[in-house]
Amino acid sequence: MKTRPPRRPVRYHLRFQASLTPSAREDAALRRIVKTARIDEVIFIAPHAEERSPGMGSFAERDRAVRRLKPLFRSLHAKGIPASLNIWWTMGFSNFPNFPRDLRSRFPFRWAVSAEGRTSRCIACPRDPAWRRHVLGIFRRFARLAPACLWIDDDVCATLRGDVSSPCFCPNCLAEMERRTGRPFSRARLVRAILKDPPNRLRETWLAFQAQIIRDILRDLSAAVHQVSPSTRMGAMCSPMETHNAEGRIWSDALQALGPPAPCLRPHLGPYTQSAPEALAAGFNSTLLAQSVWPDGTRIMPEIDHWPHTRFAKSARCMFTQMALAQLIGIPEITLSINRYAGRPDLERDRAWEITLGESKDFYQAIANLGIAREEIQGVGLFFSEEICRHTRGVSEGALPRQLKRQRVWDDLLPLLGISISHAGHGVTAFGGEQVCCLDAAALERVFSRGALLDARAAECMLRLGQGALVGVKQRLPNARAVLETVEDPRFGRLVGDPVNLRSVGSAWQFRWSPAAREVSLLRGYRWERTGHGIMLFENALGGRVAVLPFDGNERAFTTPSHLNWTRQAQLIDILEWLGRAPLPLVVHEAPMVYPILIRQATRLIVGIANLHSDPIPRLRFTVRKPSFPIRRIHALRSDGRWTKLPAILRDSSERSLSVEVRREVRHLDVAVLRLEGMGCGEKWA
Repeated sequence: MKTRPPRRPVRYHLRFQASLTPSAREDAALRRIVKTARIDEVIFIAPHAEERSPGMGSFAERDRAVRRLKPLFRSLHAKGIPASLNIWWTMGFSNFPNFPRDLRSRFPFRWAVSAEGRTSRCIACPRDPAWRRHVLGIFRRFARLAPACLWIDDDVCATLRGDVSSPCFCPNCLAEMERRTGRPFSRARLVRAILKDPPNRLRETWLAFQAQIIRDILRDLSAAVHQVSPSTRMGAMCSPMETHNAEGRIWSDALQALGPPAPCLRPHLGPYTQSAPEALAAGFNSTLLAQSVWPDGTRIMPEIDHWPHTRFAKSARCMFTQMALAQLIGIPEITLSINRYAGRPDLERDRAWEITLGESKDFYQAIANLGIAREEIQGVGLFFSEEICRHTRGVSEGALPRQLKRQRVWDDLLPLLGISISHAGHGVTAFGGEQVCCLDAAALERVFSRGALLDARAAECMLRLGQGALVGVKQRLPNARAVLETVEDPRFGRLVGDPVNLRSVGSAWQFRWSPAAREVSLLRGYRWERTGHGIMLFENALGGRVAVLPFDGNERAFTTPSHLNWTRQAQLIDILEWLGRAPLPLVVHEAPMVYPILIRQATRLIVGIANLHSDPIPRLRFTVRKPSFPIRRIHALRSDGRWTKLPAILRDSSERSLSVEVRREVRHLDVAVLRLEGMGCGEKWA
């Protein structure tokens, strides 16, 4: 009896470098990888990549690659496997320090100039007509292969790569800024003007200029491809959102330039190498944020990259965890960069990654069958705006435009403390840096009539906006000197006097507060003397509640031992529940450095918990906000993709929260997936 194909199939998209010289052994290795790893689509990198790429491909290299790829396309199509293309070098890519690329003798381009005044040897000005004609010719010829998707690599960033590391400041680009502003600029003077504190109309003009450069390039590439192959989707590799914010990108414009058909996007899913929990969380959060920003209909295929492609650098288990997390937020497609860019897969000594992919696919498919939608992700709300870099302050002494980039203060900290997060914008919202400056007065009132968690810079921004009354702040005071923070209110941290070491927090900001503000922790010196206020709570005239940590998450990231500890976890859980006047959607207890995900569906909850810590979790204990239905049974997903009923202890933690304890050990880089089912849940999900 034939089984019905899944409604949301898990799809593996393999990026593959084929040598330009035909090789029966390489082709046989590709067939083996496709079969063993259960690959659904092959993306050929063309005309060459990384160690085999001298830079921008010539037309001769392009034509040679087309001749090499034609039979590979036919072979895959005969087996029902789509073939796509990935153009390695468009605006420019990485550089090798001991063999810098130099394309000046190969192409008559106008070369880009960095913010520091260095003329590139391998990166063209993105406004150069000669470069644009050449790259359009590359894309137009490859489109004749009719690939399922044609990927633009190197992120199409305004911040150029190679030997530039900044947007272009060549004389032509400076002249364009003069045309737009009516003011002449030297390169150094323009960079200084861009970095001045807002309000800064010149910075806004420059960001709009960079955004238009990217939009025009995407539009022209898409038009060239669709002129030849109308059904080919365009695909774009993506840097973290924070990077694109600092170049003025507006995603709705970029996506419109790429399609129709609806484009494919490839966000970063995690670090290239085996990394600490902080890096694993940050990589996954790049995809989680991107998913919340891009519109429905966008095909999202996060990228797993194992550069430099050896298990000495990254384990198969790490890959498994990254891919499972993507499935748990409803993304069934994955891009895989698991083979060496230098080619020769027939000489690979290690097949662990491809074997793991094949063996794990049923596990991923079982998650995909749950039909998870992004609006079902539950947790503390995280704010995002593409306008953030228009409001960046305090970088006027810098030398590079990328210093406009702002960090996401809360995204990595909260999950690693066991607290689930969401970008849906319900209930409590966490703000960092200048994010509050992106809201108008009406939006500020809406947000601050509920609950808000702020870092110190966000609180200062409210003061600058004339909205200090909403957070209880009256005046910025000199910073405090402190070595410790102590819990002072048992309702917010539980253990009075419990100390936190402040070595890695940066400056301790201080404010003069409204008399109604409440001090729940103190900053202290070496002799336990009070040196300043710690965390402050405030209830405003709108009825909204506010909490402010006295540290700047852009001065020092919050993913340090001063915040990743049991005391800070207890503080933030109590504070967030006070802010929202309700239990948190999901909190994992007695398990440091996990990544929790909660999905709320009509008649069930789905809980995913990845253990990023080296110590195993002997049994899972977590609390969830009570759903509208009683939990009747719990099932756990096995490694073979089957569900098994799991004995559990359920207790009421409060009127509105439920404590769950299950005997499920979660080892390092393991992912526990649980279905908490209510009345009416049938076995159709099994």
